[in-house]
Amino acid sequence: MGDEPPSGFGAMLRRLRVTAGLSQEALAERAGLSADAIAALERGRRSRPRAFTLGVLADALGLGPEDRARLASAASGSAAPPGSPGCPTPGWLTSFIGRHSELAEVGRLLGQVRLLTLLGPGGTGKTRLALAAAERLSSAWWFAALDVCQEPELVARAVAGAVGAREVPGTPLAESLRQHVADLDGLLVLDNCEHVAAAAAEVAHELLRAAPRLRLLATSREVLRVPGEMTWQVPALPEADAVRLFADRASLAAPGFALSPDNADPVARVCRLLDGIPLAIELAAARSRALTPAQLAGRLDDAFAVLTSGLRTAAPRHQTLRATVDWSYQILEPDERRLFAQLSVFAGGFYLEAAEDVWGGPALEPLGALVDRSLVQAEPDDQAMRYRLLEVLRQYGQARLAEAGDEGQARRRHAEHYLGLARRLPAGLQERADQRRWLPRFRAERANFDAALHWAASQPGEAGQVGGALASALAPFWLADGSINEGGTRLETALASSHGDLRAEVLRQTASFAFRRGDYPLALARMQESADIKRAAGDTRDIGARLNMLGLYRICAGEPGGREILEQALGTLTAQGDELRAAESNLFLGVAALADGDLAAAERRFGAAADVYGAAGHHARLTACRGCLCMLRLEAGDLAGAGAIWAGAQAAVAGQLQGMHEEAGWLWVAMLLAEAHGQRDAAVRLLGAIEAWDQRGVRFIEPLRRRYQPAADRLLERAGPAASAALMAEGAAMSPAELAALALAAVGSAAG
Repeated sequence: MGDEPPSGFGAMLRRLRVTAGLSQEALAERAGLSADAIAALERGRRSRPRAFTLGVLADALGLGPEDRARLASAASGSAAPPGSPGCPTPGWLTSFIGRHSELAEVGRLLGQVRLLTLLGPGGTGKTRLALAAAERLSSAWWFAALDVCQEPELVARAVAGAVGAREVPGTPLAESLRQHVADLDGLLVLDNCEHVAAAAAEVAHELLRAAPRLRLLATSREVLRVPGEMTWQVPALPEADAVRLFADRASLAAPGFALSPDNADPVARVCRLLDGIPLAIELAAARSRALTPAQLAGRLDDAFAVLTSGLRTAAPRHQTLRATVDWSYQILEPDERRLFAQLSVFAGGFYLEAAEDVWGGPALEPLGALVDRSLVQAEPDDQAMRYRLLEVLRQYGQARLAEAGDEGQARRRHAEHYLGLARRLPAGLQERADQRRWLPRFRAERANFDAALHWAASQPGEAGQVGGALASALAPFWLADGSINEGGTRLETALASSHGDLRAEVLRQTASFAFRRGDYPLALARMQESADIKRAAGDTRDIGARLNMLGLYRICAGEPGGREILEQALGTLTAQGDELRAAESNLFLGVAALADGDLAAAERRFGAAADVYGAAGHHARLTACRGCLCMLRLEAGDLAGAGAIWAGAQAAVAGQLQGMHEEAGWLWVAMLLAEAHGQRDAAVRLLGAIEAWDQRGVRFIEPLRRRYQPAADRLLERAGPAASAALMAEGAAMSPAELAALALAAVGSAAG
């Protein structure tokens, strides 16, 4: 990142992206641009983007009017107005007040130690202080929010997602994370560690050992107890800063509010009564719409007298914060209290539609009241207003929900809402052009999906079945997202609570994910059990499709009888007039023939399948057929014929299929073609991508992999180890869209 400008549009875009927790690739997908375009803008290679580009970037980042104006000003070369607030931090649309001496001290301490933990009770502003300190650094930094981790095991995944580490099948995620961070140079913020302190401490320890140039800044309510850790207690806001914070937030609640000689003393009194705790001050300031500062000070005196009856051993500031939250809760209307408690089941944010499903009816009025009182945060994104509870308030709401005995019903409705959302996913999402509409929405809801699956996994009876149904409905998302390992793990967990027809379907999908990971024995076992359930129930629907999968999995697992099962499936499907499923039989029989070296039979099978898929507009399967036909032409020495066959397939990969995240076959074909055309560097880059996809669980079908692996090995031998390593690393870092463009350029330029 050393070539990035210290100021200007590129630096501003990078800060906005990083504080939003997005990689360049993630921002590119949201905005409908290429990752290379984002990189060019951030590095100053393109400093004057078009108005359209500015618009889609602002939408993808969820910017408000002021930040949109600043981004546009930077793009035009104009300087930001003096005193304008900095880039927004995750979860807030309000300005950062004061803390100048604290920021200086945190910066000084970060220069001395590799792990600094900011300690303090909830609401003291630890997260905002940590992010403000990170933004002041000239080096790279990453942000990992641990408050959405439902289980300690998810901490490593949250950190891996923050730094861009990928899953490796058969290898613990912690090991993959260690390998990824080894060369990182910068600061990683680990936020809200307390509820997963042991797991956060373990991950922090491993990161410090694995990455000598990485520093950690943690926020927590308790010490992590990691060797080399320095702790620093976040102090209360100095009175001058506290007063400024109150005035700023009060002016948002009551436009026209300003400090004056008449209200300065009562405001200072409020801030002193609240011990300078930022969250408490914000909650009190939100009441300025209805109460004067003097009235607030009086009511806080009464509130403390009534609501400080907790444990005497608890920290005073914790008691004070509890009193403030209790007071805010006490003045809610009964419906507002119930809604606030029920909203605590959400993780990582929610939309109004989701809130109303959990609430069981229209919720705009009580939700609006909660937003007005700063108990719920409202943040616009590219779809609609998105809401979230600060973690301390979410935990408070969960306690109230449990006290009321409503937790089971609320969590059931939460899970059913996200099941309904998942069921809206179109089948075959991985080959549809509307991925850009679905994938960002579902990625944003990952924490809610995790929460629903986690809850359902512990429930008996029908409630547990919701988890199996949700995992099953999410399968198209995991495929289109390329999250093969995640999907396979979630589906395996869902099996325990799935019964009857649902179990048969989850087994079928589990087999599909295992097949993509190259775990053919597991795929065969799961598919066989699914077929047995259907047969025992007398269900003959889709029998041909089940036979197709059983035959393919047998062939890949090296079990006998695979071809015979596929021939049986072909006969059944042809008699039923099911052309698409019969084409699938031919495709799989062609794979078997090609693996055995029967090239003539393979060409007949692939050609017959391609004719059907082409007529049906089934781009993914048509691409698979064309890829296999292309390999046949290459084996026959017909380079021109291979290029002609692949031209249409590669255009589909770069267009409608957006890189075919869930399928590695096209990468192998592109690699072999590039090598045959003499484009060795491009071929090695593609081989690097093949290896990276393999580690993520997207593996080329084994019979064909065995046949063409020697060609890949010869390519690496000719390129040499040093050059190969560098080029493969470049390919491993490319997005599917970039790889598709690389393949087109390599083959197209050589053919031309």
